[in-house]
Amino acid sequence: MAISLLESIMPAFVSLFIGPWSDKFGRRPILLTVFTGYVVGGAILIAISEVTMFRNISPWWFLLASVPSVLSGGTCALITGIYCYISDVANEQKRALRMVLNEASLCAGMMIGNVASGYIYAATNSVTLFGIAAGLMFLALLYVYFLVPESLPAEDIQQGSRVREFFRFGLVKDLVRTTLLPRANFDRAFIWLTMAALTITIFNMEGENTVNIMFLREQFDWTIKDISQFNAARIVIQLIGSVAGMILLRRVLKVSIISVAMLSLAACVLESTVRATARYSWEMYLGMTLGMMRGVLGPMCRAILSHVAPAADVGKIFALTTSMEMVSPLAAAPLYTSVYKATVAFYPGAFNFMSVGLFFLCYILMAIIFGIQKSLNNSSVYKTIGS
Repeated sequence: MAISLLESIMPAFVSLFIGPWSDKFGRRPILLTVFTGYVVGGAILIAISEVTMFRNISPWWFLLASVPSVLSGGTCALITGIYCYISDVANEQKRALRMVLNEASLCAGMMIGNVASGYIYAATNSVTLFGIAAGLMFLALLYVYFLVPESLPAEDIQQGSRVREFFRFGLVKDLVRTTLLPRANFDRAFIWLTMAALTITIFNMEGENTVNIMFLREQFDWTIKDISQFNAARIVIQLIGSVAGMILLRRVLKVSIISVAMLSLAACVLESTVRATARYSWEMYLGMTLGMMRGVLGPMCRAILSHVAPAADVGKIFALTTSMEMVSPLAAAPLYTSVYKATVAFYPGAFNFMSVGLFFLCYILMAIIFGIQKSLNNSSVYKTIGS
């Protein structure tokens, strides 16, 4: 719990500075700083694990390994930096696909890491496992340093003290002002509706993750091995479904970005409905298959934001969005746990109906954007996200 709080609240706060700062001084320093934090954290983890091989120490020492990542922005800053970078370098036609491929690569990495780490730990020890992880982070740092150029044009990057500028609260004021700024047509409404849909979606997913293991063991008497196999299969299905779905829908059928987002939310509603009513194990795999497109929702929503927001404001918009996503699990976990505890005796899957309702709410938010876009298709931006 302490690690979760540390790695969600602090990075969410730091991200509010990172987004506006990156609009002024570039994306590359953010990526370098985040990976440096990961490498230092990995080195601390190796050192602590080495000590534990010779003597017993308090597990609270392991919190130290999270500090470098937290101070550098962690996952929150990494996601903000990556999506800002993609928005800068990808053209309008390929931007959504690039974002989906990025999401797919993250899913593939998590799946391989989750599966391989158990075998590596069983064959060696914790020091070796953490050493491999730190080594991979170091390779990522080297890759960014030598092979990833700055995405912002040199003339758009401001001069001055970057460190002193980072700690200015004026950056947060700029972020708030940017998100509340009146814009042409319904651009501001598009931005807030999209951010709300993303935040609610993450709220749902993190809430479900809190009680999923208890639900699967209670309802189907699954073992940890069964649950691990199911989670691995789910990642593979989502990875394949996201990439194949994007190629089929966007490149072959020319479905609009908004429509793909709505299809993804419809898939989420179907999956949660099947999970809520499931009585047999195979129904969980059926629900997983129906929800195979859920992985494209995040990239599609960020693609909408990148098209609607001016290039100079993309970092600020993405930073606020990521911060909202990172904080939402703090409310989701206790809510889903409370609902599960109150219903487990007579209906263990009842919490899934809450997910159905919230996913349907997100669908309505996207449908509102779809309706506005169709009524104002004269704007070039609206044509882009509607085509």
